[in-house]
Amino acid sequence: MISNSNNKSLPDFERPDNTSAALLTPLPTQLELAAELQRANTLVTAGNSLLTCSVVMLLATIFTAYVIPDQVTLQIQIISHIGMLIFATGLKFGYVLRLTGQHRIKQYHKQILQAEKLRKQDNHYGLCNA
Repeated sequence: MISNSNNKSLPDFERPDNTSAALLTPLPTQLELAAELQRANTLVTAGNSLLTCSVVMLLATIFTAYVIPDQVTLQIQIISHIGMLIFATGLKFGYVLRLTGQHRIKQYHKQILQAEKLRKQDNHYGLCNA
C-alpha cells in the first residue's frame, strides 16, 4: 500500500507509474498524422517562399540604395533603406517558418517510429497485425 497526499492509502495496482501512463497515452490516428505532416510541409513551403522573396527583394533594395544611388531620387533611396529593414526581417521570419516545419516533420517521424515500436511490442508472439 502507498499513501498519497490526503493520507489515504492506494493499493499497489492503482499506483501511478510513468511507464504505464506512457502505454495508456492514445496514439494519434493515421489521419491526424497525415494532417500534421501536411501542415508541416506547408510551413516548410511557406518558409522557402518567404526566404526566396525576401532575398530577391533585399538584393534589389541593396542594389538601389548602394549601387545606383545617384540615378534614383532621394525618396526612392529612403524607401530602399526602409525596405532593407523590412525584407531582412522577412528573411528571418522565413527561416523560422522553415525551421518550425522541419521540426514538425521530425516529430512526425518520431511518432511513426514510436507507433511501430509499440506495435512490435504488442506483437511479441509473432502474430500478424492484419
